[in-house]
Amino acid sequence: MRISPHSSPVVSYYFPKSVGAHHYGERHPMKPHRLALTNALVMGYGLDKQIHHIYDVRPATQTELEAYHDHDYIDFLSKVTPQTQNEMREMLDQFNCVEDCPIFADVYDFCRMYTGGGLHHAKRGEASGFCYINDIVLAILELLRFHPRVLYIDIDIHHGDGVELAFYQGYYVSYSIVSKRAHNQNVIDYERDQIGTRDERPNVTLRIQSP
Repeated sequence: MRISPHSSPVVSYYFPKSVGAHHYGERHPMKPHRLALTNALVMGYGLDKQIHHIYDVRPATQTELEAYHDHDYIDFLSKVTPQTQNEMREMLDQFNCVEDCPIFADVYDFCRMYTGGGLHHAKRGEASGFCYINDIVLAILELLRFHPRVLYIDIDIHHGDGVELAFYQGYYVSYSIVSKRAHNQNVIDYERDQIGTRDERPNVTLRIQSP
């Protein structure tokens, strides 16, 4: 017997067209240009014919970024440049904008543009793991305005620690994290984080680490 879905699937595609023009630096492994290449593949293979809505998203406002992030951190990102970073050395260390998260030309414009792209390591008051703004946290906060609970599924080579930290003590976000296991061990490890009582651990994480 065939079971009909409750609703027809609607596919939306978000791609800020100029995001691929930004550059972290010659030797940095993070390459925003890969987003432009991915978009070219989507269009080249005709996948856009299966997409209902395609959006060239607008840059996020400072108010929207501060729905999660500290004002001082966002203010710093809006002012720092490659030319002024030496004068702001103490703040670079404070906000962790060092090796993994360098200051490059128009870094703040890049942050405003990519918000909506899935960079999951940034913390409330500092950059982390190539990520300056945690747009996933901002998206979940927006969803919580309309829905009582959110399920977040993270599929990445690295653990989405920034999102987990943001909602660690919340009752309203559950997340499943699929990441690469350390040391390339050829096993799959299913770990359910400290479940405990509601007061001890109000939400539940299912972490799947794969080879």
